[in-house]
Amino acid sequence: MELVILVMVVLATAVFVFSPLFRSGEISLPDSAAYRRVADAISRRDATYQALADLDEDRTAGKLSDEDYAALKQAYTSDAINALRDLDGLGERPRTTGRS
Repeated sequence: MELVILVMVVLATAVFVFSPLFRSGEISLPDSAAYRRVADAISRRDATYQALADLDEDRTAGKLSDEDYAALKQAYTSDAINALRDLDGLGERPRTTGRS
């Protein structure tokens, strides 16, 4: 009896493991264009976050005037908002970077 159960379990496992090899039709691959759009939006978001962090460091170091800082901060913030909106529209939720 135990031998019969063991054989059934082995056969069921073999069918489960090898069944993808015998499927007919095309394999459905993810839309690479959609992945590129999400990756591009994530890249823009991360680059903008880094630019904002660098901007704050440059201001602290005295490398930027207050006028330049305000103009760049506004431009980078706008870019970050656009990247986040793009991610939201693509269905990707932005991951936090652990910074505050």
